[in-house]
This record gives sequence, structure tokens and C-alpha cells, in this order.
Amino acid sequence: MGGKHPVTILTDQCKDMTKAIKEVFTDYTTHLWCKRHVLHYAPEELGPLYRSNGPFRRDFHYVINQMLTVDEFERAWEHLLETYSLQDNEFMKRTYAKRKMWAKPWAKDTFCARMASTQRSESANSILKKVVPRNSSMNRFVQQYNKLLFLQAREEQKAEHQRKQVQGINSRDYAIRKHAISVYMKNCFELFSEEVDKATEYVVMIINGVKRYLKLT
Repeated sequence: MGGKHPVTILTDQCKDMTKAIKEVFTDYTTHLWCKRHVLHYAPEELGPLYRSNGPFRRDFHYVINQMLTVDEFERAWEHLLETYSLQDNEFMKRTYAKRKMWAKPWAKDTFCARMASTQRSESANSILKKVVPRNSSMNRFVQQYNKLLFLQAREEQKAEHQRKQVQGINSRDYAIRKHAISVYMKNCFELFSEEVDKATEYVVMIINGVKRYLKLT
């Protein structure tokens, strides 16, 4: 990567990879586990309790996806265990023990580009396998790979054109949003704009010496 260490690396729970990342990237990179891999065996380990549309599954994913602070997560997780009598469940014990590697409160200040899993890289591998036959010759591989690059470049040009259209529309917007459209593509910019709009609904006030976010009514 041009001599620059990645900010974040998402992997599965491979012990060898974890060891290698610590040795090679030292303090420059944050290593997180793919949330999808961590929770992959939840249906098998928890059985009928994890059934689709069941109350536990709803509550479980609410704790995982909505708790933003360490204190919130800890209290919500403890309440979840008590509610469903899972204090002695081995899967819940293992998952909680490694929470700092995958849970949102410990990763919220780490840049992940809204990714919490390795699904995007796996998707790229899947696309390449569809374009390049399994037993293709080297010549065939190069031809098909160049075709894939061409198609991706065309999509990027289309996205860049859409971004410029949005940039013209938002020429009198907030300074931070104007900067965002200069560096983000259209879809990413729209996600960023949603967060900016949400932020305008709150104010920060100091109550008893503690900063708190209060929603405007």
C-alpha cells in the first residue's frame, strides 16, 4: 500500500492471521474480527431460541447493532443473559469474552467505511471467479481480468458523473457536506448526509459536569 499501513483490517477468527497482524503492523493498524463470522454459529449453538422472528433473536441483534457505548453494551448484554437464562451458555461466554474484537462500542472510533465484515472482499472474489474460468490459461485470465477492470472503470465513471450532479445541487449546503461531496461518491455521500441531518436534531449540554446529547423537540 505504498508503504502506508492500513488503518483497519477485518478478518475472521484465524489465530495465525491475528498473530501475523500483530507482528507486521504493530501499533499502526486496528485489527477487528468480522462480525458475520463471529455470529455465524449462533443458530447452531443457540438452537430454537435463535429462530427467525423470535424475541431472543430480535433482542440479541438489538444489543449487537444499537448499543453505542461500553456501559450500554455491558448492561444490555447482562440483561439479555438474565432474561433468557443464558449465563452458562458457552457460545455466549465465548462471544462476550472477545467483544473488544467485534462489538460496536470498541470499534466506533475506528475507521471502517461502514464495514463490519469481510463480505465485501469475499464478494470481489466471487465476482472474479464468475469472470475467470477455474481452469483458464494465463492468457485467458489476463484477458478476462482486463475486461473486469474495464467494466469497473466504467461504473466508476458513471458514479463520478452522478457525484458532479449532486455537487452542483448542493453548492450552498453546509461546509462539511460540501467537502464530503468533493471526496465521496453519490451513494456514500447520501449516507453521510443522513448522519449530518441526524446530528442537527441534537445539542450538547453539560449536566452535572457531564456532556450529554439532547434531542431537540
